Amino acid sequence: MSTELADSMAAIVADVAPTLKAAGFRKRRYAFNRATTGGLVHVVKLWMAPKEPPAWTEVPGLRERQYGEFYLECGVWVPEMTRLGEPRGNWINEYDCQLRTGMVYCAPYDAFEWQLDDPHAAHKALTALREYGLPWLAKFPDHAAILSEFDQLDESGKFRPFNLGMQPNGALDIAQMCDRIGQPERARQILRDYVSHPVTNPEYLQRYLVEAGHPDLAEYVVEAP
Repeated sequence: MSTELADSMAAIVADVAPTLKAAGFRKRRYAFNRATTGGLVHVVKLWMAPKEPPAWTEVPGLRERQYGEFYLECGVWVPEMTRLGEPRGNWINEYDCQLRTGMVYCAPYDAFEWQLDDPHAAHKALTALREYGLPWLAKFPDHAAILSEFDQLDESGKFRPFNLGMQPNGALDIAQMCDRIGQPERARQILRDYVSHPVTNPEYLQRYLVEAGHPDLAEYVVEAP
């Protein structure tokens, strides 16, 4: 990372930090954590695209150079969701989060990415944080809020994972959360609904259902055509 770009990145983070501190976030380098009263952790991270390797070739419209760009990402970590692993320490990184703005359409496509050499970059990042990032995080103060969003189905009656910023199989994590917050019947219903639709990786789902204590549901898993 060039000194000039590194200095620009540090200056932008320094401009954003007071707003996040006022909102209750703690800082660690370019990342921020805020624990909610409902037991979740909100995460905000600013990061710079790494420099491409020497042999890398740009292909306009397909593979374009990103070095010199930086990004703002937000996420929500739910301690009851451990299917994909757990954090290595007390600090929560953006990649630890199960709900992430990188998976959700809460803003215009390019609302969370800018050029470091843009003289208005810090202002744009702050605007995106205030208009999109923080309001999105505020939607999820606790488990009940996550479940409320989960209940918003599409026209076919299916769970819309991207509304929550989750992977397509995020319903499995929602079910695990329900089980661990004392709602086993709700968890069971979510899993029944999930296996009623074909999946692309039936072996994984069957194995997971057995490990999660629902072996009887594994026989209903059907592979997507």
